[in-house]
Amino acid sequence: MKPDRDDAEELLNKLRHFCSFRDRCTSEVEQKLQSLNVIPVRWPGLLDRLRSEKFLDDRRYAGSFARGKFHNNRWGRIKIAYELAGRGLPGSIIREGLGEIDEEEYVAVIIDLIKKKSEEIKDKKKFPIRNKILTFVSRKGFEAELVSKVMNELKI
Repeated sequence: MKPDRDDAEELLNKLRHFCSFRDRCTSEVEQKLQSLNVIPVRWPGLLDRLRSEKFLDDRRYAGSFARGKFHNNRWGRIKIAYELAGRGLPGSIIREGLGEIDEEEYVAVIIDLIKKKSEEIKDKKKFPIRNKILTFVSRKGFEAELVSKVMNELKI
């Protein structure tokens, strides 16, 4: 009986280390459990233990992911939400995570992206410029309506 308890504790220590390196979501920990060949019957107990010890928290992960992708990669809410949904997070947690992005900062990034892209464009006709900017900023995951509104305010 003792070796089994030692194995369980060793496994938990591996998972704690995995989760403490950076925030993780449940699906990432499940992938790790699969790669460690842990039988799926044991997963709920291990996941519950990690949650109770605050090593695993999907809400914290969503907020951290949203802030990081926004600040470091300059992604918009649409792209961030898509990525979080792909990790199996529910809509309520995704909305909560996106709520951690400051609205003024969000618009400031859109303005910056618009200005940088407009400087790169050689075409002088207004429609192709607007279209290229809108396409570029939308591909980064920003809402087309908001981008269009900001471009109107900037008179582009």
